[in-house]
Amino acid sequence: MKSTSITTPESSAALPKVALVYDRLNSSGGAEKVLIELQKLYPDAPLYTSVFDADRTPWLAPGSQVHTSWLQYVPGARRRHQWFGWLMPFLFELFDFSAFDIVISVSSEAAKGILTQPHQLHVNYLLTPTRYLWSHQEEYVQQVPFFFQPLMRAVIAWLQRWDRVAAQRPDVMIPISRVVQERAQQYYGRQTEPPLYPPVSLAAQATAPANESKLPQKFFFTWGRHVAYKQFDTVIRAVAAVRGSLIIAGEGPQTAALQSLAEQVFGAADNIFVGKITDEELRWYLEHAEATVFPQEEDFGIVMLESVLAGCPVIANEKSGATELLTSKDAVFLPDSSVESVVSALHEIGNNSWERLDIQRRARQYAGVRFSQEWKRQLEGHWEKHTQALQTGVKGNYE
Repeated sequence: MKSTSITTPESSAALPKVALVYDRLNSSGGAEKVLIELQKLYPDAPLYTSVFDADRTPWLAPGSQVHTSWLQYVPGARRRHQWFGWLMPFLFELFDFSAFDIVISVSSEAAKGILTQPHQLHVNYLLTPTRYLWSHQEEYVQQVPFFFQPLMRAVIAWLQRWDRVAAQRPDVMIPISRVVQERAQQYYGRQTEPPLYPPVSLAAQATAPANESKLPQKFFFTWGRHVAYKQFDTVIRAVAAVRGSLIIAGEGPQTAALQSLAEQVFGAADNIFVGKITDEELRWYLEHAEATVFPQEEDFGIVMLESVLAGCPVIANEKSGATELLTSKDAVFLPDSSVESVVSALHEIGNNSWERLDIQRRARQYAGVRFSQEWKRQLEGHWEKHTQALQTGVKGNYE
């Protein structure tokens, strides 16, 4: 494999050769913002992944070197990766990183399980221990027909054994939040570095959507990929219960079912679902919404900090990682994910006055530049420790 020495924009000095690894490149979301920042830091670093869908990754830096597994050529795998979870350990163990000095994996699944050599430094940014194996296993099992559940449980048990071993492979593991740090200890029995919160950013300017004139003047807002654990159904039922207006952005496998539910409880789904939106439109919605609503338990929840970065108060599950950075001046915290809790929070939003400029000012300290600076500082420190350990003949996890 041909590789190029990596340089940072601030310096022309050659650095160790770096490779990036990510579970899959077929979506745009909060985790992908981490890759955006890492690509800025290491613009020549190739990116290794299981599958790659260029149409769904417009954020990827132009000219990116993407190396995929053989799963890329299996029909349907690029967009139905979840069908192949049982294959992921084999796929990532096959990648060859011998040409690199530092390998950075960003992972909530199998990418942390890559195989490296003793002279290499493997740093893992842990998004979460794999949700369908550990913290949310039962929720995923219940989504498949009951006659497939015994087989799924057997596969999960096998994958858990591999995942525990894989989690010991990185020399350095940096969790995305304290929630994830605690899960790493609970499920992997592994100590980690202190959490490094992910980058948060918004478009510099807001752009009104084309259908602005048809939208309600007062509305609650939520967005993300339309999948079960995001609990958009809970938001729909709660906002309908308080006779409020709701706008939902994003798309996903549950979109049709959610539209059907909205028609039942609101009487119509017109102007509730606005589909994919631009970054500039997102900022507009956040600047005009009464509040954003996220009842689900998130490993972190970049969307919540995007909300407050625009000065918009947020309704957040108190177990989400992002709440480690929020205060009662920015958010209403949910004790659980029930409709009743969300209804109570919606009333609280309406009964309080929110200083949106103050919310925005507090949130600015979590912008992307802070992540990049801290990541660079930490990686340089770990590389120095690593090279010193090699010189003394001692190499291990830097915990």
